[in-house]
Amino acid sequence: MKRLFALLFLITATALAQTNAIPFLSQLYPLSTNPGHAAFTLNVTGAGFTSTSIVNWNGSARPTTFVNPDQLQAAITATDIAHASTANITVVNPTPGGGTSNVVYFPVGRRSSSVAFARRDIPLTVSPGPLVVGDFNHDGKLDVVVSGSEIETFLGNGDGTFQAPIPSNVVSGGDALIAGDIDGDGNLDLIGGISYVMIVFPLKGNGDGTFSEPWPYFTSYDPAAVGDVNGDGKLDLITSGEHEEAAYAEVYLGNGDGTFALSQTIGLENGGKAALGDFNRDGKLDLALTDYNQETGYAVGVLFGDGNGNFGVGSGYHCAYGCYYIAAGDINGDGKLDLIDDGFGAFLGNGNGTFTADGGTPLYPYGGSVNLADFNNDNRLDASIAEFGQYPQQNFSVLLGNGDGSFQNPMNWASGQYNSGIGVGDFNGDGRLDIVTVGRDAITTNPVLSVFLQTTLNVLPTYINFGYVKAGTTSPPQTVTLTNIGNNNVSIGPLHIFGRSSDFKGDSNCTTLAPGASCTITGTFTPKFQGNFSASVQVSYKGAVGSPQIIEIVGTGD
Repeated sequence: MKRLFALLFLITATALAQTNAIPFLSQLYPLSTNPGHAAFTLNVTGAGFTSTSIVNWNGSARPTTFVNPDQLQAAITATDIAHASTANITVVNPTPGGGTSNVVYFPVGRRSSSVAFARRDIPLTVSPGPLVVGDFNHDGKLDVVVSGSEIETFLGNGDGTFQAPIPSNVVSGGDALIAGDIDGDGNLDLIGGISYVMIVFPLKGNGDGTFSEPWPYFTSYDPAAVGDVNGDGKLDLITSGEHEEAAYAEVYLGNGDGTFALSQTIGLENGGKAALGDFNRDGKLDLALTDYNQETGYAVGVLFGDGNGNFGVGSGYHCAYGCYYIAAGDINGDGKLDLIDDGFGAFLGNGNGTFTADGGTPLYPYGGSVNLADFNNDNRLDASIAEFGQYPQQNFSVLLGNGDGSFQNPMNWASGQYNSGIGVGDFNGDGRLDIVTVGRDAITTNPVLSVFLQTTLNVLPTYINFGYVKAGTTSPPQTVTLTNIGNNNVSIGPLHIFGRSSDFKGDSNCTTLAPGASCTITGTFTPKFQGNFSASVQVSYKGAVGSPQIIEIVGTGD
Protein backbone atom coordinates (compact mmCIF):
# COMPACT_ATOMS: atom_id res chain seq x y z
CA MET A 1 0.00 0.00 0.00
CA LYS A 2 2.82 2.41 0.88
CA ARG A 3 4.56 1.51 -2.38
CA LEU A 4 1.38 2.27 -4.38
CA PHE A 5 0.93 5.62 -2.57
CA ALA A 6 4.55 6.57 -3.26
CA LEU A 7 4.14 5.68 -6.94
CA LEU A 8 0.95 7.75 -7.22
CA PHE A 9 2.69 10.70 -5.53
CA LEU A 10 5.61 10.44 -7.96
CA ILE A 11 3.29 10.40 -10.96
CA THR A 12 1.33 13.39 -9.64
CA ALA A 13 4.46 15.38 -8.84
CA THR A 14 5.87 14.69 -12.29
CA ALA A 15 2.63 15.74 -13.96
CA LEU A 16 2.58 18.98 -11.95
CA ALA A 17 6.26 19.83 -12.55
CA GLN A 18 6.53 23.24 -14.12
CA THR A 19 8.01 23.47 -17.60
CA ASN A 20 10.45 26.34 -17.86
CA ALA A 21 10.23 28.78 -20.74
CA ILE A 22 13.07 29.77 -23.01
CA PRO A 23 13.82 33.20 -21.50
CA PHE A 24 13.58 36.36 -23.58
CA LEU A 25 15.98 39.29 -23.10
CA SER A 26 14.86 42.86 -23.73
CA GLN A 27 17.43 45.18 -22.16
CA LEU A 28 20.35 45.59 -19.80
CA TYR A 29 20.98 48.22 -17.12
CA PRO A 30 23.56 49.66 -17.46
CA LEU A 31 23.82 49.44 -21.26
CA SER A 32 27.63 49.69 -21.40
CA THR A 33 30.67 50.63 -19.35
CA ASN A 34 34.26 51.82 -19.68
CA PRO A 35 37.23 49.43 -19.61
CA GLY A 36 38.74 49.25 -16.14
CA HIS A 37 35.48 49.98 -14.34
CA ALA A 38 34.90 48.48 -10.91
CA ALA A 39 32.71 45.42 -10.35
CA PHE A 40 28.99 46.16 -10.62
CA THR A 41 25.52 44.63 -10.66
CA LEU A 42 24.00 44.08 -14.10
CA ASN A 43 20.20 44.32 -14.24
CA VAL A 44 18.69 42.11 -16.93
CA THR A 45 15.10 42.63 -18.03
CA GLY A 46 12.94 40.44 -20.25
CA ALA A 47 10.39 37.69 -19.72
CA GLY A 48 10.17 34.06 -18.68
CA PHE A 49 12.71 34.26 -15.83
CA THR A 50 12.56 31.84 -12.90
CA SER A 51 14.31 31.44 -9.55
CA THR A 52 16.71 29.04 -11.26
CA SER A 53 17.60 31.33 -14.20
CA ILE A 54 21.30 32.01 -14.72
CA VAL A 55 22.83 35.04 -16.47
CA ASN A 56 25.74 34.16 -18.74
CA TRP A 57 28.60 36.50 -19.67
CA ASN A 58 30.10 35.23 -22.96
CA GLY A 59 28.68 31.81 -22.15
CA SER A 60 30.01 31.66 -18.58
CA ALA A 61 27.63 31.77 -15.62
CA ARG A 62 27.64 34.73 -13.26
CA PRO A 63 26.09 34.80 -9.76
CA THR A 64 22.43 35.56 -10.44
CA THR A 65 19.65 36.94 -8.25
CA PHE A 66 16.01 36.43 -9.21
CA VAL A 67 13.98 39.63 -8.73
CA ASN A 68 10.77 38.73 -10.56
CA PRO A 69 9.74 36.92 -13.78
CA ASP A 70 10.94 39.87 -15.89
CA GLN A 71 14.07 40.94 -13.98
CA LEU A 72 17.33 39.34 -12.89
CA GLN A 73 20.53 40.72 -11.41
CA ALA A 74 24.02 39.40 -12.12
CA ALA A 75 27.34 40.11 -10.40
CA ILE A 76 29.93 41.29 -12.95
CA THR A 77 33.56 41.34 -11.84
CA ALA A 78 36.25 43.91 -12.53
CA THR A 79 38.12 41.22 -14.49
CA ASP A 80 35.14 40.85 -16.85
CA ILE A 81 35.44 44.50 -17.90
CA ALA A 82 39.19 45.09 -17.58
CA HIS A 83 39.69 45.51 -21.34
CA ALA A 84 37.74 46.82 -24.32
CA SER A 85 35.42 44.17 -25.73
CA THR A 86 31.75 43.44 -26.20
CA ALA A 87 30.17 40.73 -24.07
CA ASN A 88 27.31 38.52 -25.21
CA ILE A 89 24.68 38.40 -22.46
CA THR A 90 22.25 35.49 -22.35
CA VAL A 91 19.98 33.90 -19.77
CA VAL A 92 19.65 30.14 -19.35
CA ASN A 93 16.67 28.36 -17.83
CA PRO A 94 17.18 24.73 -16.77
CA THR A 95 15.08 21.71 -17.71
CA PRO A 96 12.32 20.67 -17.82
CA GLY A 97 11.83 22.80 -20.92
CA GLY A 98 14.11 25.80 -20.55
CA GLY A 99 16.92 26.78 -22.88
CA THR A 100 19.10 29.74 -23.78
CA SER A 101 17.71 33.18 -24.54
CA ASN A 102 18.48 35.55 -27.38
CA VAL A 103 21.72 37.55 -27.14
CA VAL A 104 21.98 41.16 -25.96
CA TYR A 105 25.32 42.94 -26.44
CA PHE A 106 27.12 44.72 -23.60
CA PRO A 107 29.89 47.01 -24.94
CA VAL A 108 32.94 47.66 -22.77
CA GLY A 109 34.48 50.64 -24.52
CA ARG A 110 35.33 54.30 -24.46
CA ARG A 111 32.44 56.74 -24.13
CA SER A 112 32.07 59.26 -26.95
CA SER A 113 29.84 62.24 -27.68
CA SER A 114 29.52 61.19 -31.32
CA VAL A 115 30.03 58.25 -33.68
CA ALA A 116 31.69 57.69 -37.04
CA PHE A 117 31.84 54.68 -39.37
CA ALA A 118 34.31 53.51 -42.01
CA ARG A 119 32.83 51.42 -44.82
CA ARG A 120 34.40 48.35 -46.40
CA ASP A 121 32.55 46.39 -49.11
CA ILE A 122 32.70 42.61 -49.53
CA PRO A 123 31.43 41.19 -52.86
CA LEU A 124 28.38 38.97 -52.81
CA THR A 125 28.10 36.09 -55.25
CA VAL A 126 24.31 36.12 -54.91
CA SER A 127 21.71 38.83 -55.33
CA PRO A 128 21.18 41.07 -52.27
CA GLY A 129 18.67 39.97 -49.67
CA PRO A 130 17.93 40.23 -45.96
CA LEU A 131 20.70 39.55 -43.46
CA VAL A 132 21.07 38.34 -39.88
CA VAL A 133 23.98 38.57 -37.43
CA GLY A 134 25.02 35.85 -34.98
CA ASP A 135 27.69 33.33 -34.03
CA PHE A 136 26.81 30.49 -36.38
CA ASN A 137 29.97 28.37 -35.86
CA HIS A 138 30.49 28.68 -32.08
CA ASP A 139 33.89 30.39 -32.23
CA GLY A 140 32.88 33.46 -30.23
CA LYS A 141 33.11 35.74 -33.29
CA LEU A 142 30.13 37.35 -34.99
CA ASP A 143 29.15 36.12 -38.44
CA VAL A 144 26.73 37.45 -41.06
CA VAL A 145 24.25 35.38 -43.08
CA VAL A 146 22.73 36.84 -46.25
CA SER A 147 19.60 35.38 -47.82
CA GLY A 148 19.83 36.36 -51.48
CA SER A 149 19.13 34.00 -54.37
CA GLU A 150 20.92 31.50 -52.10
CA ILE A 151 22.10 31.49 -48.49
CA GLU A 152 25.65 32.78 -47.99
CA THR A 153 27.47 32.83 -44.66
CA PHE A 154 30.36 35.20 -43.92
CA LEU A 155 32.31 33.84 -40.95
CA GLY A 156 33.87 36.63 -38.92
CA ASN A 157 37.56 36.68 -38.06
CA GLY A 158 36.95 38.87 -35.01
CA ASP A 159 39.01 41.78 -36.37
CA GLY A 160 36.37 43.33 -38.63
CA THR A 161 37.21 41.11 -41.61
CA PHE A 162 35.36 38.05 -42.87
CA GLN A 163 36.27 34.82 -44.56
CA ALA A 164 35.17 33.98 -48.09
CA PRO A 165 31.42 33.33 -48.18
CA ILE A 166 30.20 29.79 -47.57
CA PRO A 167 27.24 28.77 -49.75
CA SER A 168 24.66 26.44 -48.26
CA ASN A 169 23.29 25.35 -51.65
CA VAL A 170 19.73 26.00 -50.52
CA VAL A 171 17.35 28.14 -52.54
CA SER A 172 16.38 31.35 -50.81
CA GLY A 173 15.29 34.52 -52.58
CA GLY A 174 13.75 35.59 -49.31
CA ASP A 175 12.28 38.92 -48.22
CA ALA A 176 12.74 38.34 -44.49
CA LEU A 177 15.19 36.43 -42.31
CA ILE A 178 15.44 35.76 -38.57
CA ALA A 179 17.63 33.41 -36.53
CA GLY A 180 17.00 31.24 -33.48
CA ASP A 181 17.62 27.74 -32.17
CA ILE A 182 14.26 26.33 -33.18
CA ASP A 183 15.15 22.64 -32.69
CA GLY A 184 17.02 23.04 -29.39
CA ASP A 185 20.33 21.50 -30.51
CA GLY A 186 22.43 24.56 -29.58
CA ASN A 187 22.96 25.72 -33.18
CA LEU A 188 21.38 28.85 -34.61
CA ASP A 189 18.81 28.02 -37.28
CA LEU A 190 17.18 30.32 -39.83
CA ILE A 191 13.60 31.14 -40.72
CA GLY A 192 13.16 32.94 -44.04
CA GLY A 193 10.16 34.13 -45.99
CA ILE A 194 9.23 34.83 -49.60
CA SER A 195 6.31 37.22 -49.44
CA TYR A 196 5.13 37.16 -53.06
CA VAL A 197 4.41 33.41 -52.88
CA MET A 198 3.69 33.35 -49.10
CA ILE A 199 6.30 30.73 -48.22
CA VAL A 200 8.09 30.41 -44.89
CA PHE A 201 11.18 28.18 -44.95
CA PRO A 202 12.91 26.96 -41.77
CA LEU A 203 16.57 25.99 -42.32
CA LYS A 204 18.58 23.88 -39.91
CA GLY A 205 21.89 25.30 -38.70
CA ASN A 206 24.67 22.73 -38.81
CA GLY A 207 26.88 24.60 -36.34
CA ASP A 208 29.60 25.36 -38.90
CA GLY A 209 27.96 28.26 -40.76
CA THR A 210 26.07 26.07 -43.24
CA PHE A 211 22.36 25.27 -43.36
CA SER A 212 20.19 22.47 -44.68
CA GLU A 213 16.50 21.85 -45.45
CA PRO A 214 15.26 18.96 -43.28
CA TRP A 215 12.02 20.69 -42.36
CA PRO A 216 9.03 21.40 -44.61
CA TYR A 217 8.17 24.83 -45.97
CA PHE A 218 4.73 26.14 -45.08
CA THR A 219 2.37 28.87 -46.25
CA SER A 220 2.31 32.09 -44.25
CA TYR A 221 3.44 35.71 -44.19
CA ASP A 222 6.95 37.00 -43.55
CA PRO A 223 8.66 35.77 -40.35
CA ALA A 224 8.73 38.72 -37.96
CA ALA A 225 9.81 37.52 -34.51
CA VAL A 226 10.71 34.41 -32.51
CA GLY A 227 10.21 33.78 -28.81
CA ASP A 228 8.76 31.19 -26.44
CA VAL A 229 5.29 32.71 -26.21
CA ASN A 230 3.63 29.71 -24.51
CA GLY A 231 6.43 28.93 -22.05
CA ASP A 232 7.02 25.30 -23.04
CA GLY A 233 10.76 25.59 -23.71
CA LYS A 234 10.35 25.66 -27.50
CA LEU A 235 10.75 28.71 -29.74
CA ASP A 236 7.58 29.94 -31.41
CA LEU A 237 7.18 32.10 -34.51
CA ILE A 238 5.24 35.27 -35.32
CA THR A 239 4.60 36.03 -38.98
CA SER A 240 3.05 39.21 -40.36
CA GLY A 241 2.36 40.74 -43.75
CA GLU A 242 0.00 41.27 -46.67
CA HIS A 243 -0.71 39.16 -49.74
CA GLU A 244 -3.32 39.75 -52.45
CA GLU A 245 -5.31 42.25 -50.36
CA ALA A 246 -5.35 39.99 -47.29
CA ALA A 247 -3.24 40.84 -44.24
CA TYR A 248 -2.72 38.90 -41.05
CA ALA A 249 -0.33 38.21 -38.24
CA GLU A 250 -0.11 34.54 -37.35
CA VAL A 251 1.21 32.78 -34.26
CA TYR A 252 2.91 29.43 -34.83
CA LEU A 253 3.79 27.32 -31.80
CA GLY A 254 7.05 25.43 -32.15
CA ASN A 255 7.17 21.67 -31.76
CA GLY A 256 10.83 21.76 -30.79
CA ASP A 257 11.91 19.79 -33.85
CA GLY A 258 11.99 22.60 -36.42
CA THR A 259 8.31 22.39 -37.32
CA PHE A 260 5.45 24.66 -36.27
CA ALA A 261 1.68 24.50 -35.78
CA LEU A 262 -0.63 27.45 -36.42
CA SER A 263 -2.19 28.62 -33.16
CA GLN A 264 -3.73 32.06 -33.75
CA THR A 265 -4.58 34.35 -36.65
CA ILE A 266 -4.82 38.10 -36.07
CA GLY A 267 -6.60 40.15 -38.72
CA LEU A 268 -4.84 43.25 -40.08
CA GLU A 269 -5.47 45.81 -42.81
CA ASN A 270 -1.97 45.92 -44.33
CA GLY A 271 0.38 44.00 -42.07
CA GLY A 272 3.87 45.22 -41.29
CA LYS A 273 6.45 43.99 -38.80
CA ALA A 274 6.41 42.88 -35.16
CA ALA A 275 8.30 43.23 -31.88
CA LEU A 276 8.10 41.07 -28.76
CA GLY A 277 8.51 42.28 -25.18
CA ASP A 278 6.89 42.18 -21.75
CA PHE A 279 5.11 45.51 -22.06
CA ASN A 280 2.87 45.11 -19.01
CA ARG A 281 5.58 43.50 -16.83
CA ASP A 282 3.71 40.32 -15.94
CA GLY A 283 6.54 38.01 -17.03
CA LYS A 284 4.76 37.00 -20.25
CA LEU A 285 5.66 38.06 -23.77
CA ASP A 286 3.41 40.61 -25.46
CA LEU A 287 3.24 41.56 -29.13
CA ALA A 288 3.50 44.91 -30.96
CA LEU A 289 2.39 44.98 -34.61
CA THR A 290 2.47 47.70 -37.25
CA ASP A 291 -0.45 48.09 -39.65
CA TYR A 292 -1.95 50.48 -42.18
CA ASN A 293 -5.57 51.44 -42.69
CA GLN A 294 -6.59 53.60 -45.65
CA GLU A 295 -8.98 55.60 -43.49
CA THR A 296 -7.06 55.96 -40.23
CA GLY A 297 -3.49 55.71 -41.53
CA TYR A 298 -0.48 53.95 -40.00
CA ALA A 299 -0.74 52.50 -36.52
CA VAL A 300 0.90 50.29 -33.91
CA GLY A 301 -1.20 47.69 -32.16
CA VAL A 302 -0.16 46.20 -28.81
CA LEU A 303 -1.58 42.79 -27.84
CA PHE A 304 -1.08 41.16 -24.43
CA GLY A 305 0.15 37.60 -24.19
CA ASP A 306 -1.58 35.17 -21.83
CA GLY A 307 1.48 32.92 -21.49
CA ASN A 308 -0.24 30.11 -23.39
CA GLY A 309 0.52 31.37 -26.87
CA ASN A 310 -2.50 33.64 -27.34
CA PHE A 311 -2.54 37.42 -27.78
CA GLY A 312 -5.41 39.86 -27.36
CA VAL A 313 -7.08 42.68 -25.42
CA GLY A 314 -4.63 45.36 -26.53
CA SER A 315 -4.71 48.92 -27.77
CA GLY A 316 -3.69 50.86 -30.87
CA TYR A 317 -1.66 54.01 -31.45
CA HIS A 318 -1.41 56.26 -34.49
CA CYS A 319 2.01 56.54 -36.15
CA ALA A 320 2.66 60.23 -36.71
CA TYR A 321 5.11 59.74 -39.59
CA GLY A 322 4.15 56.33 -40.95
CA CYS A 323 5.46 52.99 -39.74
CA TYR A 324 6.32 49.53 -41.01
CA TYR A 325 9.29 48.30 -38.96
CA ILE A 326 9.27 48.55 -35.18
CA ALA A 327 11.66 47.97 -32.27
CA ALA A 328 11.25 47.77 -28.49
CA GLY A 329 13.60 49.23 -25.88
CA ASP A 330 13.73 51.57 -22.90
CA ILE A 331 14.66 54.83 -24.63
CA ASN A 332 13.94 57.14 -21.68
CA GLY A 333 15.63 55.08 -18.96
CA ASP A 334 12.62 54.62 -16.67
CA GLY A 335 12.77 50.82 -16.66
CA LYS A 336 9.73 50.44 -18.92
CA LEU A 337 9.82 49.21 -22.51
CA ASP A 338 9.09 51.79 -25.21
CA LEU A 339 8.50 51.44 -28.95
CA ILE A 340 10.18 53.13 -31.92
CA ASP A 341 8.90 52.86 -35.48
CA ASP A 342 10.79 53.51 -38.71
CA GLY A 343 8.90 56.74 -39.25
CA PHE A 344 10.66 57.64 -36.43
CA GLY A 345 7.81 57.91 -33.97
CA ALA A 346 8.32 57.26 -30.26
CA PHE A 347 5.81 55.53 -27.97
CA LEU A 348 6.80 55.74 -24.32
CA GLY A 349 5.72 52.79 -22.19
CA ASN A 350 3.78 53.32 -18.98
CA GLY A 351 4.73 49.90 -17.62
CA ASN A 352 1.17 48.56 -17.70
CA GLY A 353 1.01 47.80 -21.41
CA THR A 354 -0.18 51.24 -22.46
CA PHE A 355 1.93 53.83 -24.24
CA THR A 356 2.09 57.58 -24.61
CA ALA A 357 2.79 58.81 -28.14
CA ASP A 358 5.68 61.26 -27.80
CA GLY A 359 6.15 62.46 -31.35
CA GLY A 360 9.70 61.43 -32.12
CA THR A 361 11.96 62.61 -34.94
CA PRO A 362 10.31 62.60 -38.39
CA LEU A 363 12.43 60.84 -41.00
CA TYR A 364 11.88 60.66 -44.72
CA PRO A 365 12.06 58.39 -46.50
CA TYR A 366 11.18 55.82 -43.90
CA GLY A 367 10.63 52.11 -44.37
CA GLY A 368 13.86 50.47 -43.19
CA SER A 369 14.64 48.15 -40.32
CA VAL A 370 15.23 49.75 -36.90
CA ASN A 371 17.78 48.70 -34.28
CA LEU A 372 18.17 50.10 -30.77
CA ALA A 373 21.65 49.92 -29.20
CA ASP A 374 24.16 52.05 -27.31
CA PHE A 375 26.51 53.04 -30.13
CA ASN A 376 28.53 55.70 -28.27
CA ASN A 377 28.71 53.90 -24.90
CA ASP A 378 27.01 56.69 -22.91
CA ASN A 379 24.37 54.41 -21.34
CA ARG A 380 21.59 55.82 -23.50
CA LEU A 381 19.83 53.86 -26.22
CA ASP A 382 20.57 55.09 -29.74
CA ALA A 383 18.90 54.01 -32.96
CA SER A 384 20.04 52.91 -36.39
CA ILE A 385 17.66 52.80 -39.30
CA ALA A 386 18.10 51.68 -42.91
CA GLU A 387 16.73 54.09 -45.47
CA PHE A 388 14.40 52.73 -48.13
CA GLY A 389 13.53 53.94 -51.61
CA GLN A 390 16.28 56.40 -52.48
CA TYR A 391 17.94 56.03 -55.89
CA PRO A 392 20.75 55.89 -56.84
CA GLN A 393 22.03 56.11 -53.28
CA GLN A 394 20.57 55.04 -49.95
CA ASN A 395 21.82 55.74 -46.45
CA PHE A 396 21.64 54.28 -43.03
CA SER A 397 21.12 56.72 -40.21
CA VAL A 398 22.22 56.75 -36.58
CA LEU A 399 20.32 58.91 -34.10
CA LEU A 400 22.02 59.31 -30.73
CA GLY A 401 19.63 59.13 -27.81
CA ASN A 402 19.35 61.86 -25.20
CA GLY A 403 18.16 59.41 -22.56
CA ASP A 404 14.76 61.09 -22.12
CA GLY A 405 12.97 59.50 -25.09
CA SER A 406 14.21 62.06 -27.61
CA PHE A 407 17.00 61.71 -30.16
CA GLN A 408 19.53 63.97 -31.80
CA ASN A 409 19.44 64.74 -35.51
CA PRO A 410 20.23 61.77 -37.76
CA MET A 411 23.77 61.25 -39.02
CA ASN A 412 23.81 59.54 -42.42
CA TRP A 413 26.27 57.21 -44.13
CA ALA A 414 26.00 56.12 -47.77
CA SER A 415 25.23 52.41 -48.03
CA GLY A 416 24.55 51.74 -51.73
CA GLN A 417 21.37 50.93 -53.62
CA TYR A 418 18.44 48.72 -52.62
CA ASN A 419 19.29 48.18 -48.98
CA SER A 420 17.91 44.82 -47.90
CA GLY A 421 18.50 45.20 -44.20
CA ILE A 422 20.80 46.31 -41.43
CA GLY A 423 22.58 44.36 -38.69
CA VAL A 424 24.43 45.41 -35.54
CA GLY A 425 27.36 43.83 -33.68
CA ASP A 426 30.94 44.40 -32.56
CA PHE A 427 32.80 42.78 -35.44
CA ASN A 428 36.33 43.78 -34.40
CA GLY A 429 36.05 43.38 -30.64
CA ASP A 430 36.94 46.97 -29.69
CA GLY A 431 33.94 47.55 -27.43
CA ARG A 432 32.02 49.64 -29.95
CA LEU A 433 29.06 48.40 -31.95
CA ASP A 434 29.40 48.30 -35.74
CA ILE A 435 26.87 48.01 -38.57
CA VAL A 436 26.46 45.82 -41.65
CA THR A 437 24.15 46.37 -44.62
CA VAL A 438 23.41 44.53 -47.86
CA GLY A 439 22.76 46.22 -51.19
CA ARG A 440 24.37 47.20 -54.47
CA ASP A 441 27.26 49.58 -54.94
CA ALA A 442 25.90 52.91 -56.17
CA ILE A 443 28.47 53.12 -58.98
CA THR A 444 29.09 49.55 -60.12
CA THR A 445 25.66 48.19 -59.05
CA ASN A 446 27.47 45.00 -57.94
CA PRO A 447 25.92 43.26 -54.93
CA VAL A 448 27.92 43.86 -51.76
CA LEU A 449 27.93 43.25 -48.04
CA SER A 450 28.99 46.59 -46.54
CA VAL A 451 30.75 46.50 -43.17
CA PHE A 452 30.77 49.80 -41.25
CA LEU A 453 33.33 49.69 -38.42
CA GLN A 454 33.20 52.40 -35.80
CA THR A 455 36.16 54.74 -36.12
CA THR A 456 37.28 58.12 -34.83
CA LEU A 457 37.75 59.76 -38.25
CA ASN A 458 34.38 60.94 -39.49
CA VAL A 459 34.29 61.40 -43.28
CA LEU A 460 31.01 62.90 -44.52
CA PRO A 461 29.55 62.70 -47.04
CA THR A 462 30.98 59.58 -48.70
CA TYR A 463 28.82 59.92 -51.82
CA ILE A 464 28.68 63.06 -53.99
CA ASN A 465 26.52 63.58 -57.06
CA PHE A 466 27.52 66.66 -59.05
CA GLY A 467 24.40 66.31 -61.18
CA TYR A 468 24.22 67.66 -64.72
CA VAL A 469 27.10 69.88 -65.81
CA LYS A 470 27.52 71.27 -69.32
CA ALA A 471 30.42 69.65 -71.15
CA GLY A 472 33.56 71.78 -71.03
CA THR A 473 32.46 73.72 -67.95
CA THR A 474 33.22 73.23 -64.27
CA SER A 475 30.65 72.50 -61.60
CA PRO A 476 30.32 74.47 -58.38
CA PRO A 477 32.62 72.94 -55.76
CA GLN A 478 31.36 70.38 -53.27
CA THR A 479 32.95 69.71 -49.91
CA VAL A 480 33.69 66.67 -47.78
CA THR A 481 34.51 67.26 -44.11
CA LEU A 482 36.88 65.11 -42.08
CA THR A 483 36.53 65.35 -38.29
CA ASN A 484 38.59 63.67 -35.59
CA ILE A 485 36.12 62.66 -32.87
CA GLY A 486 38.73 60.66 -30.95
CA ASN A 487 41.35 61.42 -28.31
CA ASN A 488 44.47 60.90 -30.45
CA ASN A 489 45.95 62.64 -33.49
CA VAL A 490 45.02 61.27 -36.91
CA SER A 491 47.54 61.68 -39.74
CA ILE A 492 45.91 62.16 -43.16
CA GLY A 493 47.78 60.97 -46.25
CA PRO A 494 47.59 62.27 -49.85
CA LEU A 495 44.36 61.78 -51.81
CA HIS A 496 44.14 59.30 -54.68
CA ILE A 497 41.42 59.48 -57.33
CA PHE A 498 40.54 56.30 -59.21
CA GLY A 499 38.38 56.18 -62.33
CA ARG A 500 37.75 59.29 -64.44
CA SER A 501 40.41 61.29 -62.63
CA SER A 502 40.71 63.74 -65.54
CA ASP A 503 37.09 64.85 -65.09
CA PHE A 504 37.16 65.18 -61.30
CA LYS A 505 39.58 67.32 -59.34
CA GLY A 506 40.08 67.48 -55.59
CA ASP A 507 42.03 69.66 -53.18
CA SER A 508 42.60 69.06 -49.48
CA ASN A 509 43.89 71.02 -46.52
CA CYS A 510 44.12 67.84 -44.44
CA THR A 511 47.42 66.84 -42.82
CA THR A 512 47.29 65.98 -39.11
CA LEU A 513 44.04 66.31 -37.21
CA ALA A 514 44.19 66.91 -33.48
CA PRO A 515 41.28 65.63 -31.34
CA GLY A 516 38.17 67.64 -32.18
CA ALA A 517 39.73 69.23 -35.29
CA SER A 518 38.30 69.19 -38.82
CA CYS A 519 39.59 69.66 -42.35
CA THR A 520 37.99 69.63 -45.80
CA ILE A 521 38.31 68.10 -49.22
CA THR A 522 36.92 70.25 -52.02
CA GLY A 523 36.04 68.70 -55.37
CA THR A 524 34.85 69.85 -58.79
CA PHE A 525 33.57 68.11 -61.92
CA THR A 526 34.58 69.18 -65.45
CA PRO A 527 33.13 66.77 -68.03
CA LYS A 528 34.90 66.85 -71.39
CA PHE A 529 31.86 65.51 -73.22
CA GLN A 530 28.33 64.27 -72.64
CA GLY A 531 27.74 61.10 -70.64
CA ASN A 532 27.77 59.62 -67.17
CA PHE A 533 31.02 59.71 -65.23
CA SER A 534 32.14 58.25 -61.92
CA ALA A 535 35.25 57.97 -59.81
CA SER A 536 36.31 57.26 -56.25
CA VAL A 537 38.53 59.21 -53.87
CA GLN A 538 40.70 57.21 -51.49
CA VAL A 539 41.38 58.85 -48.12
CA SER A 540 44.24 57.12 -46.29
CA TYR A 541 45.19 57.87 -42.69
CA LYS A 542 46.93 56.62 -39.55
CA GLY A 543 45.73 56.74 -35.97
CA ALA A 544 42.16 55.53 -36.49
CA VAL A 545 40.29 52.40 -37.61
CA GLY A 546 39.16 51.84 -41.19
CA SER A 547 41.83 53.31 -43.47
CA PRO A 548 41.38 53.88 -46.33
CA GLN A 549 37.90 55.33 -46.57
CA ILE A 550 36.35 55.77 -50.00
CA ILE A 551 34.32 58.71 -51.31
CA GLU A 552 32.23 57.84 -54.38
CA ILE A 553 31.65 60.65 -56.87
CA VAL A 554 29.38 60.77 -59.91
CA GLY A 555 28.28 63.37 -62.45
CA THR A 556 26.67 63.69 -65.85
CA GLY A 557 28.06 65.68 -68.77
CA ASP A 558 25.19 67.56 -70.38
